[in-house]
Amino acid sequence: MTRHTEISAVERWLSYAQAAPELAWREWKDAGVALLPCGSRFCAIKIPAQLVFAAMGTPEYRAVDAALAQRLDGPVIHDGRDQYDYALIKAMNPKDWPFGREAPLLGDGTYLGVPKEEHNGPSRVHWAVPPRFPGNLCSPRSVEQLVAAGRAALAESALGAGER
Repeated sequence: MTRHTEISAVERWLSYAQAAPELAWREWKDAGVALLPCGSRFCAIKIPAQLVFAAMGTPEYRAVDAALAQRLDGPVIHDGRDQYDYALIKAMNPKDWPFGREAPLLGDGTYLGVPKEEHNGPSRVHWAVPPRFPGNLCSPRSVEQLVAAGRAALAESALGAGER
């Protein structure tokens, strides 16, 4: 079992989303990804990659990751298997989130695969933007602006394609 001292401060903070944080420590040690409940310590916004690419104006992952780091100023998990980005935000009521269908808020009753802190390279689930410190989360407003920008860019692209 992973010893408490082998866990970084960020991982310790994240792991306490679970009632038994040592389960997360074991999952990080064994698989590199821990399944953590959303809704108490943090929520996550599930953003389709095409929406993120449209908002950033590029499908180049490194450029997108750098732009996300500046634009959101908080942690983002990329799931290359399903092509989603998950922006971690403070716990909030899903009813307060305006993009429920396009970029749903994952809260109470949902779990998120959270990579070990050093997983920030190309793998199935990795940090596109790693947390900088315990409690580091994206501003819900900045995530909302990102989703709105992606929607607008996709709509403009569809409109332009219809004119051809």
